[in-house]
Amino acid sequence: MWERLGRRGHWIKRVCFVFACGVWLTGGGACIYAMFVHQSDAALFALFLLFPVGLAAVLGVLNLCAFPLPYSVLGERGRTPCPSAKAQLVLGRSWVQIGLLFHSSWPTVRWAVYEKGIAIRILLIGEVFLRKDEIISIEFDCQRQCVITHSSEEVRSPIKGPARLGKAVSGLWGEENGRPPILKR
Repeated sequence: MWERLGRRGHWIKRVCFVFACGVWLTGGGACIYAMFVHQSDAALFALFLLFPVGLAAVLGVLNLCAFPLPYSVLGERGRTPCPSAKAQLVLGRSWVQIGLLFHSSWPTVRWAVYEKGIAIRILLIGEVFLRKDEIISIEFDCQRQCVITHSSEEVRSPIKGPARLGKAVSGLWGEENGRPPILKR
């Protein structure tokens, strides 16, 4: 639906998002105030009605924390789709940290390792595919977490994941054209 509206559709999405955040914050605050100060049961019902607006606002903010604005749910560009080939390895019920602001834990995160790159699927937030040539390095930090540094504009960097992901990637990709794997220790 948004694609039919073109550039105007993206601005409509942004205005709706700002409106949803404003309604949720002001309406939710007013309802909580009325519940505690005036002991109003109607405020609890109004807060219940505001829940879908609040959920949409929170998911939109989380999407903006993980993906830059042009590639977020409010952006004009689409992210690279995952390949249609079968994944070499799928790690379900996992966790991810994207950039400094976004962290999601299990069971909402699923990693898929393909021959051409790595896909991250986050329930209700979105998915992103990092091509192999965009990945600069995969290292382990002091907590034995896998840290992926990349050059993709579609998702914030760095990306942290479980150590088993880094071990699996080094085992599956191995050496390529005499070049050592991108995994560093």
